[in-house]
Amino acid sequence: VEFKFRGAAVSNRKIYFAPFYVDAIGIYDLNSTNFTTVDISEQWNKREKFAGALAVGEDRVIFTPYSANGVGVVDTTTDEFRMKDISKDISISYKFVGSALWGDLVVSPPFDARF
Repeated sequence: VEFKFRGAAVSNRKIYFAPFYVDAIGIYDLNSTNFTTVDISEQWNKREKFAGALAVGEDRVIFTPYSANGVGVVDTTTDEFRMKDISKDISISYKFVGSALWGDLVVSPPFDARF
């Protein structure tokens, strides 16, 4: 079984689904009940991308990198996606699963990262 998405977070009355095997972010609008996607294949098109989503502040959702070389960041006012590169700091294949806020810090438990 392939998982399209792995993790979700709510921001601005939309549910953002973290892409795992698909090359797009899933977005479900709670007001209109429409489901749309945002293509991210130019930023990262390999499998097993992200494993977790977390709403941060009023207008950001972050995706926890599983095999992606960066943290995914969605601006929830525009639904624009970008990646914050972490490849210089962590070069292993399977990095983290899930994220949580601790005060102002985002904490992600290591999957195979050795810290």
